[in-house]
Amino acid sequence: GETTAAFLAEQRLEHLKAVSLASWPAAGLRAGRTVEGYGSIASAAVDRRVTTVADSPGGACAERCKLARVTAFYRPVTASGQLDQERRLDVVTMLVSRI
Repeated sequence: GETTAAFLAEQRLEHLKAVSLASWPAAGLRAGRTVEGYGSIASAAVDRRVTTVADSPGGACAERCKLARVTAFYRPVTASGQLDQERRLDVVTMLVSRI
């Protein structure tokens, strides 16, 4: 479960990086929060993901920087086959405009 959560978090960050290289002012990079619930991620029905993008965190680089945080949630399966309590994995990166 944790490996899948790490993959899903990295997958979303790689998508954001690609969007930032193609078009910095793109809608996918606007500040805000995107929630993908359980069952909404292809091939990952037991996972959910929350993506948060913040503009110019700390004011260090004005409009050229964005802080991206992806939190992947999963429920590990116990030995008896029951879903255990939800766990989370956070991955954070800074995106910087090239121009």
